[in-house]
Amino acid sequence: MEDRIMFMVINDRVVYLKNNNFDHKEWYNSLDLDPNLYEQVIRGFIMNGKIIFFKGLTFNYDDEVINCATRHATEMRIFLQNKDLEIWCGILVNGIYGNKWEPVYRVNDDEIHEFDEKKIKAEKIEKEEEMNHEEDRAVISKLVDSAESVISFKNDVNDNTFIKIVVLDSIITLIITIVLKIILSSMNMFSFHNFGDFLLSILQISLIIACILSYKKKNRFAKIIGVFAGLSLCLTFHIVDILLGIHYSLLNIDYKIYVTLGDAIHDVLKKIKKNK
Repeated sequence: MEDRIMFMVINDRVVYLKNNNFDHKEWYNSLDLDPNLYEQVIRGFIMNGKIIFFKGLTFNYDDEVINCATRHATEMRIFLQNKDLEIWCGILVNGIYGNKWEPVYRVNDDEIHEFDEKKIKAEKIEKEEEMNHEEDRAVISKLVDSAESVISFKNDVNDNTFIKIVVLDSIITLIITIVLKIILSSMNMFSFHNFGDFLLSILQISLIIACILSYKKKNRFAKIIGVFAGLSLCLTFHIVDILLGIHYSLLNIDYKIYVTLGDAIHDVLKKIKKNK
């Protein structure tokens, strides 16, 4: 079996070895691969105008070997620059050294072409889906850009300090919102049995949770969700919820408003303390 090229299929990728004294097992072991898996590795030879796939100590074949041969046939022909190479599976071993070992099962070229056509069709569908996703992302990007042109956002969604502040504030806001709904319900000013009130509550809670998740993932549209969450809080038309909604919207637009406000309050308290 001289003048041959050996190959193995490792992780569904064909690797080649030419003009070497190794047998397949020696070559496999030289690659520092798990020796216990050698029997399962599909391997073969390219020789005498044939690509021959097999596995196991007896050079046998099964459906897995046939499928592997069908799957890699075209790419191997292209790589070896010979489109006329025949694709075979299994070798009939006669046990006599020096005798010609004959391949057993030839893979029909029609099966290879059919597989290639299905693969091309699947890749085309995948490409179209990816293009659709790109279009969806472009639409979202335009929506964010148009929203930013109306509202001047000052917060940086990649700023870890701001993310910590807004996530903590979101959790506190969520807790206050739930507690307030329970209080209003006990005062008969809000009812979870009312479909509209119940739907509004789900909307508010969902938007705040979405805001938390979006900021943690540093999504560009997180600030838009934050403003919508704040506005939805105002829809309860209760003074506490309205104030909470205004606060939450402002926080997502420019949290440094609160930093400036805090500094101003600190200066006033400092002056009062000094006058005393």
